[in-house]
Amino acid sequence: MPELLESVSSALGGSSDWDEAALESAVRRVAEDAGLGLGKVAQPLRAALTGRTDLARNF
Repeated sequence: MPELLESVSSALGGSSDWDEAALESAVRRVAEDAGLGLGKVAQPLRAALTGRTDLARNF
């Protein structure tokens, strides 16, 4: 899982846009590249960012 979060970090670090659509696109691309559904990336990302898993959305 740390590798997945590192991939998200790299994808976001390479983005010049920080609006909702750009962030979601970057995370979706990481999920696709890893052969995973968005939820398999969004859930650990949500936990890493907020310390919680019960929030409605990341974006």
